[in-house]
Amino acid sequence: MLQHTAAAQQELFATILWSIWKIRNLKLWQQESENNHSIIERAKHLLEGWKSANRKRQVVQQTVTTAAVTLPSSVQNVNSSIADVRWQKPRRGRVKCNVDASFSTSMNRCGIGICIRDEEGQFVRAKTLWFSPMCSVDVGEALGLYHAMRWVYELRLPNVYFEVDSKRVADYFN
Repeated sequence: MLQHTAAAQQELFATILWSIWKIRNLKLWQQESENNHSIIERAKHLLEGWKSANRKRQVVQQTVTTAAVTLPSSVQNVNSSIADVRWQKPRRGRVKCNVDASFSTSMNRCGIGICIRDEEGQFVRAKTLWFSPMCSVDVGEALGLYHAMRWVYELRLPNVYFEVDSKRVADYFN
C-alpha cells in the first residue's frame, strides 16, 4: 500500500504510527491517555517541525550559540555554523542534557523535549512536557532549560552539561 502513495502521505503515516506507539507507552507506563485527534496532531506537529528544521539547515547559514552549563554555575559558549553543528559527547565523568522547545499553533501549546546522554553518547533518560497557552520562542526555550535543570536536580545527577540552541537563552547565561 505504501508503495502506491505519495511521499507526503508516507511521511505522515510513519509519524502517526510513531505517535500511536508513544501514546501506547504513555498508557502502559504512566496511565495517561489521549484522544485520536491529539495523536494525529502530535504526528503532524512532529512532521512539521522535522521538515522545518531540515529546511533551515539546507537554506540558512547562520550562527547558532550553544550554551553548556555545568551545575551549579559554570557556563560555556560555543559558536559554529549550522552545517558544522554535531552533537558532541561530554567530557569523561559527565553527562549532557540537551533541551529544546517546539511550538504548535494548532494546539496552542509549547512542547519541551529533554534528553540526557552519558560520556559515550548512550541514552540515559528523556522527558517531554507540554504547556498551554503557547508562548514566545525565547520564553519556551528558557522554560525548557529551567525544567531540565529542576529535573536533573531531582534526579541528583552530578556533572551535567546543559545544551540549548537558543542564542538569547545562551546569551542570558553568559
